[in-house]
Amino acid sequence: MKKSLLLKLPLLTLALLVWLGTSVQAQKMQFLPSPDEFKPSGKNEISKGPDGPAPGNILLGAVPPNTDNKPVLVFIHGYTGSAFTWLPEGDNDMYFRAFNAGYRTAFVTVYPDRTMWDNGALFSNQLAAITNYYGVNKVVIVAHSKGGLDSDAALIHYGGVQYANRVITLGSPHFGSPLADLAQSGWVSWLSAVFGQANDATYVMQLGYMSYFRSITDGHPNAPLTDFRTVGAWGYSGSLWFSGVYLNAAGYGRRNEGNDGVVAYVHARRPNSWELYSGHGDSRTDYNHFELSEGPAMWGTIQSQLPSSLSRNQEAGRQVVANYNPNSTIGSNSLVLVSNGGAVRFPVGTSVNSFSVDVRQMDKNSTVSLMGGQGKDATSARSGLREAQDGMLGKYVEQLRVDNPVQGTYTLEGGAPFVAVVNFESKAQATLHTGLEGLKRVYNAGEAATFTVSLTDNNGLPLSGANVEGVLRYTSNLKGVASAIERTSNLTFTAVPGQAGVYQVQTQNLELEGIYNISVKASAGNFERTVIGSVAVAAPANNDLQEGLQVSNYPNPFSSNTNIIFTLPVQGQASLVITDLMGRTVQRFDLSHLPAGQHSIAFGANTGRALKSGTYLYQLNAAGTKRTGKMTLMK
Repeated sequence: MKKSLLLKLPLLTLALLVWLGTSVQAQKMQFLPSPDEFKPSGKNEISKGPDGPAPGNILLGAVPPNTDNKPVLVFIHGYTGSAFTWLPEGDNDMYFRAFNAGYRTAFVTVYPDRTMWDNGALFSNQLAAITNYYGVNKVVIVAHSKGGLDSDAALIHYGGVQYANRVITLGSPHFGSPLADLAQSGWVSWLSAVFGQANDATYVMQLGYMSYFRSITDGHPNAPLTDFRTVGAWGYSGSLWFSGVYLNAAGYGRRNEGNDGVVAYVHARRPNSWELYSGHGDSRTDYNHFELSEGPAMWGTIQSQLPSSLSRNQEAGRQVVANYNPNSTIGSNSLVLVSNGGAVRFPVGTSVNSFSVDVRQMDKNSTVSLMGGQGKDATSARSGLREAQDGMLGKYVEQLRVDNPVQGTYTLEGGAPFVAVVNFESKAQATLHTGLEGLKRVYNAGEAATFTVSLTDNNGLPLSGANVEGVLRYTSNLKGVASAIERTSNLTFTAVPGQAGVYQVQTQNLELEGIYNISVKASAGNFERTVIGSVAVAAPANNDLQEGLQVSNYPNPFSSNTNIIFTLPVQGQASLVITDLMGRTVQRFDLSHLPAGQHSIAFGANTGRALKSGTYLYQLNAAGTKRTGKMTLMK
């Protein structure tokens, strides 16, 4: 940092920077030139590592002349990224657009491969430094991909909520990414380690881990104080075509709102937040995962959510309910194959219109061949080897496609270790039911888990007589730290009497807290499918939103009345208190007479008093604890 620039910093800011420099990760503020002064890549005097500014660094944008009373925007990147994600250094004009619209900006770098706990603590400190430097109380956060999870942790678990007016997340995996589960499956995990992508960030993006994170985050006392707005996408394309095809075959295609090549649209929603647009078919979300961070695709959306003054709170979109849970069922129309170098075989049944094989490997000089039953090359087309961009599994990826395949056994062979995902275009599929629905997002420590698999054949009819087996693998603890000891157990599913095509297994009591990957393989004749997911196990004390005290409301916002829906774990002393933002009681309900279970109370025009438009808070008190939420009346 230049001495002349240091002299411009307020003394308090300098003191804060000295303190931050002695913390776990040193933080450095650097100043960006105005967008029109940016020089060719690497010549902007920005201190950086091989891939961009070091974790902890804050790049402060030039102050535009027309800033007026507009809020400061803080941009945080995703997995494997840096502050350069948003800048001309990263071929993005987001800074240019924000500057020309009159917004002050800051671009932070956090750890590209660590958990939301490491990054949440770091980002909360960065927010303190940024608000202090600009002399504002709060900022608006724009978060891409995993940056949305880091923001969630920073605001709710590390006190950063005091610095944030709202958060706009772009393609954030609020419920995880199936690609992370694939990388940690019992079959692929050894090769994932070889590929070098079994890091802390991939552990916490497993579906099970994010269900756990939601269970300890959405009911936190700080949660009602946040304002999250989410954008998902479905237009996987370009370098993300391969992973997008896998997610499509994994049940996240157009029928389930699509995916952006890394994150399924249904996983980009966050409970108790505003979903700005809809999924597949909505032209406003026809982007891939990387495009969601770019100015041409998203600046218009971001600007539409920015108040000219932080005293005004615009609302848009629709609210996602508190018990939203897309991880209760996981579908699959694919088959995962693993090779240490050599041949693997797989069957293809009737009524398969076509199939593709996505091959992941580390050796760019290695090729694979796909042979049909007659020993001849069966490939209709192949993409050629490309560098993988999803960051989850393998450095290089190639897709082979077979149109109008002949029923029989196919052979895939390569000279180096690889993972191959066969994606079928047919009605034959497997669906895993985790046994966790709604606000029950994790299993209690010591509880037995029940997993159910349902199968359909090529005609979409229940498939009986199948062999269904699986592997349950302990991957990490609840802090996202990988297990140092391999812990796996085999699962044998049995047919459920009277339910065609349904198979079930119950585990022994799961005593160890952490994340368990579930990898299931089902086969019957020429039918063969795999389905991969994960679940979390937590002690009741770590699981705020399990079957006990729960509260939410619908609709929200509301124009006349809303229903406050709550669950009491036991009958006893209990109450529901509604207040305004000043803490003044609007209405109080004594619930002591109600039995355990779910109940509903109407609130609004029926209160007997005139209510003004605005935000109201509700608090459910029972069983020695409390749950809170907020709702908005818009007349």
